[in-house]
Amino acid sequence: MTGHSLVDEVAELRGLLSLLPGHDSAAERKAASLSLVVNFRLAAPRSVAKALASVAAVESYSQSLQRYPLVKQAFWEQVLASDLMVGGGKAHRQQLQPRHEQFPRLVLDFSRCKLTAELLETLERFLAGSETQQLQSQFSGVEVEGWKVVTTRAVPVALRFVRSRLTADLIRKLQAVVMAERVETVTGGKSATMTVTYCVTSLDLSENAMKADELTALAELLDGCSRRSLGRWDLPLEELVLENAVNRTLTTESWDAFRAFVIAAFGVAGDSRNSLKRLSLANNSLSCRHVACICSALRFEDTSIEELSLADTLSLVDSADRGTCWQWLAIGLRPTIPRDGRSGLRRLDLSGNPLFPLESDAWLNCLRDPQMTVLQWHQDTASQTRSNRGGAAIRCLLSSSTELYSSPSEASPRLHTIEKEVQEANLRAESKEWEVLASLDSWLCVVVPGFGVVWTQAKHAMSWEHNEEGVASASAVLSELVMNDMAASMATTEALESFVGGFGGRLQSLELRRNALSAMDLDAILAGCRQLHTLDVEGCRILQLQLLVDALSGDLGQHLRTLNLNANLVGADAVNVLAAALRGLAHDHVPILQELRVAHNEIGANGVRHLHAALEANKKLMLLELDLPNEGADAPRRPDDDEYIQLYRTRCVRLDVSFQNELLGVSPLPLDRKFAFLLVLNARDAVLDRGICSAIFDFAADEKRRRILWNSAHS
Repeated sequence: MTGHSLVDEVAELRGLLSLLPGHDSAAERKAASLSLVVNFRLAAPRSVAKALASVAAVESYSQSLQRYPLVKQAFWEQVLASDLMVGGGKAHRQQLQPRHEQFPRLVLDFSRCKLTAELLETLERFLAGSETQQLQSQFSGVEVEGWKVVTTRAVPVALRFVRSRLTADLIRKLQAVVMAERVETVTGGKSATMTVTYCVTSLDLSENAMKADELTALAELLDGCSRRSLGRWDLPLEELVLENAVNRTLTTESWDAFRAFVIAAFGVAGDSRNSLKRLSLANNSLSCRHVACICSALRFEDTSIEELSLADTLSLVDSADRGTCWQWLAIGLRPTIPRDGRSGLRRLDLSGNPLFPLESDAWLNCLRDPQMTVLQWHQDTASQTRSNRGGAAIRCLLSSSTELYSSPSEASPRLHTIEKEVQEANLRAESKEWEVLASLDSWLCVVVPGFGVVWTQAKHAMSWEHNEEGVASASAVLSELVMNDMAASMATTEALESFVGGFGGRLQSLELRRNALSAMDLDAILAGCRQLHTLDVEGCRILQLQLLVDALSGDLGQHLRTLNLNANLVGADAVNVLAAALRGLAHDHVPILQELRVAHNEIGANGVRHLHAALEANKKLMLLELDLPNEGADAPRRPDDDEYIQLYRTRCVRLDVSFQNELLGVSPLPLDRKFAFLLVLNARDAVLDRGICSAIFDFAADEKRRRILWNSAHS
């Protein structure tokens, strides 16, 4: 290592860097393992520009070490141990993946900062492109990666403005930051030329009071992002976090503004190329009308939203309306007619919301028969209905003279604003189809995405049944479900089991952290989830694993790849049962489990011994998380505790030495990566004869190595 100091070269970052906490959910853990936060609230306003330049220098230097994974890891260990970190960053370092090609994901955190026009202009200039200082190599024998041709690299950046007192004017100025015009930033010498662009892909505006003006400005920002033309090396805005910001009190202005925001976020307007994939509205106090607006937007066929969080949003909803909210959720998640290029909602977070048996029954009944549910909303279950239970999806075309009402009666309020929006949608798309939920006499109930449902007379519409296999179903369509902390909202395990059953066994990921679940409760829930790839039951007070192991002997064991049992009450005997299954001693079929987390349980030294035996026999398990042996425990101990702790530590060391970074095999590279490899070699003027090309296509592969995580930072 050279004599100069890294801290001296980027002194403007001293005390500004930190790591993201990642304990609340699996998504947070994944983001935290790849993220580096720059806390600008700790920086003087006049030093922000220099700090941003230093961030770019560190990121570019890290990228230059991409060919040397071990050196890159050593560099980041040096950073984490330096004065650049807030508090040293030791708490979560075990979870970091500094060798990963996406590390570091830059998070520029301006939370609690006083936002001024000058600050936003400084940030805009940085994102548009500026000169980047070059760090000297921190390691002898390692040269910065050079290129014979000009190459371009897009760097994703996350911006956070939490509790920053945002106003409508500031949000409009923020639009210029997010949509900054790119100016090519060239780094390197004559033979090493790299063009870097910084693109805002994530925006967090949580804990800012979003009234009508602010929501309208935010809708304009999203519309602008969707309509702009992206360059070849631009990255779109893909994530918006708006938590604890929206008030449930509804006025005409606030309702119109909220609708405008939802329409922009989900791309319902139809005349834009919406790119938003992840939207978090957690911890907002929503009303039933808010939920109807959001869930109706899920029915829009061309929305790009794949992940949605509605965690802790229904706590203040009146009990009489809460069932309606769950019914609207059922409507939003019903199967839709497949569209080219539409993946649909993949992940939904409903953590912390009250759920009782009556509400889970309402959810299931709406999945089975949405028509009856809609008629019950209007307290009309007349016999002159066109039942759609288990039938085909009904679609319709609306004429230009369509009259829309709030209920199936001409005496009900007429919805002139929605009529205008429907007419505009019909003009934008030829033969625009609308979904029909129910029919009553001569009336049709039509879903308007971004509003809810409206009623129109059948004479204004031409309706038909859309017969397509797989469309009509009494099950909700979703891949990943998150329902953490349901016990905190007094939700019952009976209701939870019933709710999960509404997905018809299609779930691939289920996250149930911090719920009080017995082994029998978990077994009942898993009875309808035999295709799970990921199961996360961290902090659920689970004691026994025999029923889970029995489930792994069936279909579940041939699908489940990730199992998180952290922070439960699992002991050595329970771990022995699981280890026996992983060794193939319990049943004929060995589970295909690839990740197992059992930190912060009571497995002890004997549990480590059982897991050691399992790792010797099972070469599919690629990640194991255990407790780090703690030498500095302050709790009072018995005389024989020291001996037992030493035994635990010894067995942990043996396990780490035996299996850490163990080569388990290789996986062939996909064809596109093989071609990319050839392009890189060609750029370096390498001789690509027939033998080299043949070797690449025959043998190019990724190594599969085992990771042992030692967890010492669990909350």
